[in-house]
Amino acid sequence: MRFGALCLAGLMLAACSSAMAAESAAGFYKNKTITLVIGADPGGTYDPPGRLLARHLPKHIPGTPRMVVEDMPGAGSALAANYLMGAPQDGTVLVGLLGTIALAQALGEVKLQADLTKLQWIGNMAEQAEVVLVWHTAPANTIEDAKRVALIMGAPSPGTNTGMMPRILNHVLGTKFKVITGYGFASLDVAMERGEIHGQAGASWMPRGKYADMVKAGTLRVLLQSSFRDPSLGDVPLLQDLVDKNSEGGQLIELFSSPGVIGKPTIAGPGVPKERVALLRKAYEETMIDPAFLADAERIGVPIHPVSGEELQSVVKRIAEMPPARIAAAKAALAD
Repeated sequence: MRFGALCLAGLMLAACSSAMAAESAAGFYKNKTITLVIGADPGGTYDPPGRLLARHLPKHIPGTPRMVVEDMPGAGSALAANYLMGAPQDGTVLVGLLGTIALAQALGEVKLQADLTKLQWIGNMAEQAEVVLVWHTAPANTIEDAKRVALIMGAPSPGTNTGMMPRILNHVLGTKFKVITGYGFASLDVAMERGEIHGQAGASWMPRGKYADMVKAGTLRVLLQSSFRDPSLGDVPLLQDLVDKNSEGGQLIELFSSPGVIGKPTIAGPGVPKERVALLRKAYEETMIDPAFLADAERIGVPIHPVSGEELQSVVKRIAEMPPARIAAAKAALAD
């Protein structure tokens, strides 16, 4: 009897402690400002979703904090990831990194001070399609054409998706892409218009917005989609359908499709208290089904296919623990 009473008292104490932790986390954000640092160029495909999130996420955080957005492009978003490590570890600084960051680190394409498995992943608003885009004057109408003619593809850096995907496609499909790096995300469009490059491979697709408008106007063509089959792309071939999933090429495609799952994530620092991370994850999930948020996303053409923070954490961990043989094969493919 005494043992049962002790157990009951213990359970009540645990429940009370949990409630107090939640109350403490909730009260923390009153009159606070959260800074969302986006590791990409202003005006690129990462900026609008980040600003969309900043407009709606605070409404679901107890205390209704303010939220501001700062763009911090550089080194495939490694600059923003490293910045997070030195930022206050209290949940007032979050970052949005490129979906390729975990893969690029595993392959040695970027150098990070941050251990991505120790960062606390809050959520990704959209599992997304990555596409091969070419300007309408490019000498290719299909992905089959890209196996016969050389196409110049632009990218910010070798570790971005637009830097890695063309080389993987060359290895797996036999395309003849040549990659030119050093462009900002926003300047890639200008480079295509000027004829400096033919297009970009691995660009994030949104069913509404500038790329969709260009495709409708006939100034851009979509040759291929990868990672996620977007309904708006109709009969554009899916990369995963073009390879045997059990082959070396199929395994490489599965690996290099991970940026589509990671998408445009929101991340907290490794030292942020667990109860505050749980609060942020809950607020994020509530935001993803908020009618006002969904209407705003529809208005600006941001697709919503959310991935939970827990799933992102698992994906990043799997990439970090890839067998050495798989890493070697991936590096060899990029070196081709």
